[in-house]
Amino acid sequence: MNEKEVLELKKEIERKKKKEINIIETHTSWVLLTGKYAYKIKKPVNFGFLNYTTLSLRYKYCQLELKLNRRFSREIYLKILPISKDKNRINFGKKGQIIDYAIKMKELPQERIMTNLLLKNQINYSIIKNLAETLGSFHNSIKPDNEGFLYGSLEIIRYNWDENFYQTKEFINKIISEKQYNFIKKEIERFIFEKENIFIERIKKGKIRYCHGDLHSQNIFVCDKIYLFDGIEFNKRFAICDLISEIAFMIMDLEFYERKDFSDYFLDNYLKITNDFFGLSLLTFYKTYRAYVRGKVTGFLYLQNKEEKILEKTKRYFDLAARYANNLFKARKFLIFFGHIGTGKSFLAQEFGKRNETIVLNTDIIRKELANLPLEEERKIIYGKDIYSYSFSKKTYNYLIKRGLRYYLNNYSVILDGTFNKKEWREMVKKILNKKVSPFWVYIHANEKIIKRRLSKKRLITNGRLEIYHRMKKDFYPIKNLKNLIKIDNSKDYKKAIKNLEQKLFCF
Repeated sequence: MNEKEVLELKKEIERKKKKEINIIETHTSWVLLTGKYAYKIKKPVNFGFLNYTTLSLRYKYCQLELKLNRRFSREIYLKILPISKDKNRINFGKKGQIIDYAIKMKELPQERIMTNLLLKNQINYSIIKNLAETLGSFHNSIKPDNEGFLYGSLEIIRYNWDENFYQTKEFINKIISEKQYNFIKKEIERFIFEKENIFIERIKKGKIRYCHGDLHSQNIFVCDKIYLFDGIEFNKRFAICDLISEIAFMIMDLEFYERKDFSDYFLDNYLKITNDFFGLSLLTFYKTYRAYVRGKVTGFLYLQNKEEKILEKTKRYFDLAARYANNLFKARKFLIFFGHIGTGKSFLAQEFGKRNETIVLNTDIIRKELANLPLEEERKIIYGKDIYSYSFSKKTYNYLIKRGLRYYLNNYSVILDGTFNKKEWREMVKKILNKKVSPFWVYIHANEKIIKRRLSKKRLITNGRLEIYHRMKKDFYPIKNLKNLIKIDNSKDYKKAIKNLEQKLFCF
């Protein structure tokens, strides 16, 4: 079908329904939104990696899209409908000459697309956990097959990257600087060469599977449940990939929208389902890949439209890819951010974690998780009582330290974020780590006036309040006899505090 015929079909639907309908157009399809159902029609285009130029090919890929997407969203993907032309009238059905096919789908509200909700700050931890469990269960259900040996091979991985670099050469000094382009290219080629054994081991472990292939927030509906949609059917080279590559896309997307806290929570809950800690060795590599691909795709859009907003978005993707690439060979670290409440240690942990590819595990989050409490629920609990009792705090710190060690032993840097106000919690670190790692103790402090001002603001996840600060201050165990102790003043500019920390870590 061409655009004119799609508009004729739209008019016919409107005539029958007696109301106006909308069309969403992408570079590969038209989607007619009727209110109850959506009808997706593939464009007769050929981009090399995608070929919909003939009726038989479009029918083939409609069938495949239906089959693949039903694996995770059967309720949305309903059936394939022929589109026919009869007496110059175009309609669904077999009456007349079949000129195309449409995938009939249940229509869901566009405002419930996850990207839109992220931009409106309407995503919460419960949704992120639900998404992680949905994706983890889906990944566990996919059976590995022999195609993983081909599509997980170093030849395909190199080919995908070479294609990216070739297709973005025209961007140099227009969208991406030559220095940035060459740096990313150099680091990626070095990583593939030096980590060849990890890629091979992933194939042997059966971790290359037929995934969604394009999993980011624009392809997720958040409604009564999580609905993944628009998985890739047109090219196995993109859809059959490492499971870690798939979640790297989601994590990168969350970090692109400045939600490092969500990306950490997503990753940790995903690993609770899949236990695929070995894949952490490749997570930053695939985050680099996903950020670069998004930069490429958005860059093509900019070259077509020349809109300043698109250029800014493209540069942000390439900046993110460069930041990830800069961390590919950094030595892993085990950091403990501790100190009084209100010093801004959790915010500082998140900001440091962004720059250094480090997961942040937070006591307040773990505490509520262990108690099966909603993270966003505000609970003003008396100091030392309920989930802040000695016994429950002991359980929390025990879990926190063991979880952190699991990440570290699988080649991923970690920050433990908590007050560690008691001697027992600090001794627990030594006991659990048991010489496997010598952590850096990062003591975050701040001016008391600043602390009081921070604690006066509404705080949902944490129980931090001014009266608790005064109680904790009295029994906060002195910071002495801690090996690798670093003191950071976070009273004013957090960027200077991070820079100061990075300089001090470099000296060890």
